[in-house]
Amino acid sequence: MMTRTDNKQMKFHLVTIENLVPEDHFLRKLDRLVDFSFIYEEIAGCYCQNNGRPCVDPVILMKYLLIGFLFGIE
Repeated sequence: MMTRTDNKQMKFHLVTIENLVPEDHFLRKLDRLVDFSFIYEEIAGCYCQNNGRPCVDPVILMKYLLIGFLFGIE
C-alpha cells in the first residue's frame, strides 16, 4: 500500500538550553558569581601541550561534576 503525503507540512521547533533554563535559576546565578577560570591554571600540568588528542574543556567537566553533586545525580 502506498501512502501519499500531499499538502503536509513538517514543523520544526528550535529549543536551546538558554530557552529552557529560567533567568533566575540557581545555576545561572552560580555561573555569574563564580569565576571558573582558575581551573585552567590548576590542571595545566596534567595536559601535554604538543602531543595527544584535543581534550574536552576542563571547566565544562568540572561544571558537570558540580551539577551532579548539587542535584544528587549519580
